[in-house]
Amino acid sequence: MGRRRLATGVLAVVAFFMIGGWVVDRLLGSGEAWVRAHAIPEIEELARAGLYDSAWTVARQAGEVAPEHPELARLLPQFTWLWPELRTDPPGARVFRRPYGNLGAAWEELGTTPLDSFRLPLGATVLRLELEGHRPVEIVPDHYLEEFPTLTLDPPERLPEDMVRIPGWTAVIGDERLELADFFIGRYPVTNREYLRFVEAGGYRDPSHWEYPLVFEGDTLSWEEAMAHFTDRTGRPGPSTWEFSSYPEGEGSYPVGGVSWYEAAAYADFMDKALPSVHHWRRAYGSEFFPEHVIPKSNLRSDGPSPVGEHQGMGAFGTFDMAGNVREWSFNERGDARIILGGGWTDPDFIAISAVVGPLDTQPAFDRSPTNGIRLVTYLEDTDRTLARAWAPVEPRPEPDFLGEASPPSDEEFEIYRRMYAYDPTPLEPRVEVMDTARHWVRETVSFAAAYEGERVLLHLYLPRDAPPPFQAVLYWPGAGAMAFPSIDQKIELHTGFLVRSGRALAFPVLKGTLERLDDVEEVQPAWESLRFRDRTIAQVQDMRRTVDYLETRADIRSDRLGFYGWSWGGWLAPLALSMEPRFDAAVLHVAGLVNPSMVPEVNPLNHLSRVTVPVLMLNGRLDATFPLETHARPFYELLGTAPEHKRFVVAESGHFVPQPKLIRESLDWLDRYLGPVEEH
Repeated sequence: MGRRRLATGVLAVVAFFMIGGWVVDRLLGSGEAWVRAHAIPEIEELARAGLYDSAWTVARQAGEVAPEHPELARLLPQFTWLWPELRTDPPGARVFRRPYGNLGAAWEELGTTPLDSFRLPLGATVLRLELEGHRPVEIVPDHYLEEFPTLTLDPPERLPEDMVRIPGWTAVIGDERLELADFFIGRYPVTNREYLRFVEAGGYRDPSHWEYPLVFEGDTLSWEEAMAHFTDRTGRPGPSTWEFSSYPEGEGSYPVGGVSWYEAAAYADFMDKALPSVHHWRRAYGSEFFPEHVIPKSNLRSDGPSPVGEHQGMGAFGTFDMAGNVREWSFNERGDARIILGGGWTDPDFIAISAVVGPLDTQPAFDRSPTNGIRLVTYLEDTDRTLARAWAPVEPRPEPDFLGEASPPSDEEFEIYRRMYAYDPTPLEPRVEVMDTARHWVRETVSFAAAYEGERVLLHLYLPRDAPPPFQAVLYWPGAGAMAFPSIDQKIELHTGFLVRSGRALAFPVLKGTLERLDDVEEVQPAWESLRFRDRTIAQVQDMRRTVDYLETRADIRSDRLGFYGWSWGGWLAPLALSMEPRFDAAVLHVAGLVNPSMVPEVNPLNHLSRVTVPVLMLNGRLDATFPLETHARPFYELLGTAPEHKRFVVAESGHFVPQPKLIRESLDWLDRYLGPVEEH
């Protein structure tokens, strides 16, 4: 992940409260008293319930009354995230937002491009950009992107109304990094009404549109022989779902279905467009975190197709129906079939997820299933070479069989691993760097000597104000966003505030190469297969263990009641910390799973799982494309060495986040069970 430097949190807070021009109903109360007594408690409750848009609304109202209230600023990371910049070409576009998937919500104006360091509610949100003389653009910002591109705004004569522009990017295709240019893609799949133009214009009678060899079950057919296959239910030319060369009455706005890859390619030629490569299609859809937003608002597992755009599952750059309704043919071959993406109305969710992260679905090029549809692209500036590479056959990528491949290291081998993580018990030399007080906690920022020479570990220690010491403590290993943000005040931490509210101390060590220690490293994220990654990861585990050493020196911490909490990156690498540090009494893993079995063995979680014996609660989302449930998350859980009666696997109807109410309830119940209930004042 590339390093990204953000503007200071102060500017973002001011921008958050000043843009939009809220008018507060004065019946709510006057000034700071209302903010302190009503708004702040309501914001906290809404954030805890995962109602981030509602928390945003109340906070904007409160900010209009008291824009410099310190507690409002501290609450922002619980329900918002910091977007570094938004640029358009040309500049000067008005920017609006509304909640994702809610067409009835009013648009809220945020400002004019360029925008720097502004906040948005957690979860998915839709931004709309408007500039006179240009097509409006709607996007769904993705805070997991390393950099967000400058958005080109097109005049109507350049961008067709039924298409959207997708920014260019660097694609990794095989072993090659390829620069791919902007392109246009259909906002919706091709409809019956649009495809009828091809049929009525004689598309099935004109060989000039059928430019690819027509291969059926290994034999190359003549054009006339192939056309005999491409008929509707009445034997006339047309999709397999039509009759008398026309679509069912009243279904002109439904996506065309029942077409083969060859028919899709011929239609693309007729329209002077193209079928998308797998790589272009995935770029338009969004990152691996988009299925959790798109799939619940898409037409999957249903009785039939629906009009295009009726379901509000929107992709990153304004496309609809990329999950469900109809599958969409790509140009690429795999083996003797063509790749088809997104899933149709009959398909389960995992087919739509696999379109983003694999394994890719294929069908024979002659297949005319009712759910086979079309979406077209227009390539703008890509060279013949880059397009040829993007269109190249995609080699099958076997899904990892973690359960079958698991071969735990012997005791002798694991002892070698253990020695690599060991360190001498040198003096900690602790010192308090900063003290900060909020409504529910006191944050001490402490530094102490690292286990390796010449560096100091920074620890943000949150001590509850609503419970008496000594405190149980939970150590937190964050998500990979910690490698992108240079300060804890800019890092999204919606997962952990409830731990402090429960009366426990939260120990958040700044691991080597994260947050305030980004400057300690030259390479933010080394390749997983590299020795650099091995050495960095070992240092990070040592930082975690050194934090336990420090907590043991404090009279206000119960060192015999220590928990571990890992999210995403911290869940994936949790087996390293839990197998190497025996002082943890319980662990909560908020989305965890296995990835990349080709890692250096000493830091491969697969080699550590069987050595974990601490009680583990693991919470994952069924729609998570980062740790797909059956192939990556469940094997992780099954391979944990913890006794069955002391581990629990909770699957939520969500993606890479478990909804806050379920997360809080399950986590606190688990910690109460294994650390003991927290004493109250």
